Amino acid sequence: KSRTTYYVNLALTEAQKINSEKTWKEFYERAVEIYTDMDALDLALDYLLKEYDFYKDSKGLKRFELENKLGIINARLNNPEKALDYFKGILPHYKKEEKYDLVGKTYNNIGLAYLSIEKPDSSLYFLQQGLKFIEKDPDLNVRVHLKTNLARSYAALKKDELAERNFVEATEILNESTNPGIITWVNTERAKFYLTTENYEKAIEFAEKAQSTSLSKNNFIYAQILRVLSIAQFHKGNYKKSAEYFNLYDQ
Repeated sequence: KSRTTYYVNLALTEAQKINSEKTWKEFYERAVEIYTDMDALDLALDYLLKEYDFYKDSKGLKRFELENKLGIINARLNNPEKALDYFKGILPHYKKEEKYDLVGKTYNNIGLAYLSIEKPDSSLYFLQQGLKFIEKDPDLNVRVHLKTNLARSYAALKKDELAERNFVEATEILNESTNPGIITWVNTERAKFYLTTENYEKAIEFAEKAQSTSLSKNNFIYAQILRVLSIAQFHKGNYKKSAEYFNLYDQ
């Protein structure tokens, strides 16, 4: 992280020398990308707001793309109300432009925001709306996210059979071309579900699948994988393994 920040600051110095709108747009976009990948979300948000200043009065697609990113980062920074403002604001535009894949993504993000503030009924409604819209423009990645989040909503409502059915359907959509990060996330959420329902064998099975496809060992999802493995192994009486996973999680 320190080396990355060093080079971003070097780029910032060069951008200040050039001081053109084109350069600032390129710098902010790249900085947001880098810090988002690193999960340094406070820095990503800072640069994203600066990038957004160049587009906030336009009617182009770029403005709405940035508002979507602002919604996502605010949601991840535990500011779901602000996130909902952004998501609900861009939805009418995507519908008008018939960007059905983006409509599906936005409904997914709205559903996620409601899930984070413990309103799973509202989450279900918006996720189901998203599934209806992507039938007009099938996008497998969007469908995977919608089905997985539907499963999480049903789990929050203690409707375990419906939750498991949607997890299975989400898993069945995955294929060789699916981004490994998505596969890791789906298996992690499924493992967390089985942990909650005290099915420790399956919790371990899917946590290990998630671990095998994880591209990084330094992010929130990997920490969740280790937490599931530690707790599940503890309940199975494998205390040494449980302690090893807990130490990794703690780090």
